[in-house]
Amino acid sequence: MKALEWTGKESVRVAEREVPRVLVPTDAIIRITTTTICGSDLHMYHNAVKGMQKGDILGHEFVGVVDAVGSAVSKFKVGDRVVVSAAISCNSCYYCVNGLFSCCDNTNPSTEMQSLYGHRTAGLFGYTHLTGGYPGGQAEYTRVPLADNNLLRIPDGIADEKVINLCDVACTAWHANECGAVAPGHVVCIWGCGPIGLMSAAWARFRGAARVIVIDGDSYRLDFARSRLGVEAIDFTKQNVVETIQQLVPGGPDVCIEAAGFRFARSVTQRLQQTVGLQTDSAEIITEIVRCCRKGGTLALIGDYFAMANQFPIGHIMEKGITLRGSQVHVQRYWQLLMDYIVSGDFDPSFILTHVVPFEKMSEAYENFDKHLHGIIKLDIKTEFGRQMSLGDPRANIAPQPFSQSFLAGQPSRAALLLRDRRAHGLSGEITGLTHSLSTPQLLVPHETEAVATRLHKLALGLSDVGLKAGEQPLEKSDIIRTENIDAGKTAPPEARPGLAV
Repeated sequence: MKALEWTGKESVRVAEREVPRVLVPTDAIIRITTTTICGSDLHMYHNAVKGMQKGDILGHEFVGVVDAVGSAVSKFKVGDRVVVSAAISCNSCYYCVNGLFSCCDNTNPSTEMQSLYGHRTAGLFGYTHLTGGYPGGQAEYTRVPLADNNLLRIPDGIADEKVINLCDVACTAWHANECGAVAPGHVVCIWGCGPIGLMSAAWARFRGAARVIVIDGDSYRLDFARSRLGVEAIDFTKQNVVETIQQLVPGGPDVCIEAAGFRFARSVTQRLQQTVGLQTDSAEIITEIVRCCRKGGTLALIGDYFAMANQFPIGHIMEKGITLRGSQVHVQRYWQLLMDYIVSGDFDPSFILTHVVPFEKMSEAYENFDKHLHGIIKLDIKTEFGRQMSLGDPRANIAPQPFSQSFLAGQPSRAALLLRDRRAHGLSGEITGLTHSLSTPQLLVPHETEAVATRLHKLALGLSDVGLKAGEQPLEKSDIIRTENIDAGKTAPPEARPGLAV
């Protein structure tokens, strides 16, 4: 099969790789029809995140057709069209049970992340060995572990273009609005006008925000936001952001969404600190946001941040009473609700797709996307199989804007009506907000023997021969990770909660 390999800083290539196969009973093999490049893929492209290894297959946003399933997969069959979650969930640990799927305890064995963060996040497709070293979906096939938890069936007649963003972007942008509790009447400001920022702006309008203001430095992105979404826009290369927002929104916005991330330091001091290793992440945008946000407002942090930032405005946050929430997206928490909005015609996430590209030109696509060339917002990348399976001309499947005609005519969306009712009853401005369990999570304890959780880790990574049926082959570590270690540090026995059921 063809796959997009990372070969070094700002270097990728389409190469021939072996087609993955079912390794354990919970696996599914997906023949990919459509994939894309996420802004966060550029962190790996630039080698700005620890844990990249030559030959890694990138990509965490992809849809396709089930090509094979293991004997324990019960929800999907060969031939089903599916969306694949960017984050890999076990659906059994404390965090998954409470809807915090990107915090899954059992799908990321990286001891280096354990050492850096004190805990591990979920495993992620195509996202460095700090998150498990899973081969990504910028390929013609990929293996999805624990398939029943990490696939969503695409209804008949719904084109790939309508649902490709459910893997990440549409759910992440919804997550941003949930973290900010965006509801009717709110003024929302969004830093970053890439796919996540634009989708966040669209969802904010859909949820009934009174005003939405986006901030970016690319004029074509700002024009896109104005024309497609009907929002206000600030060009930080021409305007002082803090002064402009203070003039536009006296008192400050209710909700500020950070959708840019750690790499975009503007000042010489911040860039120098990153260059010499005094910090990994820049807090410059966060500082600007905190200065703008109203007292008692909310900052939703969904741009990627990975480690340490100097000059973090902790005093500003405390003194102004600002609530700070954020995380990687909990895809499985949101995607069924958002699929319903898509199928009903209420909302169409395809509006951010601007270019249709054949898979064979992915190397060129990365360079163009990275450098913001040719007016690219988001790419619709088709494999050869995807071109054969496409429901009509892909370009014809891309909506000019995300909203239904009834919404454009002034009728509130279902989401806005629900949120208005919730607020009228004194409830939070969230539809799918984070669950706060009444139970306290048990302390993590290391398993010294081959216990249930250890087997689950191996199951997720395809390293176990437990429960194989005839024809299913176990896989060596070197076959899937291309290294003796399965993470950026050294492999160690996993930790898990006692009594976890596989």
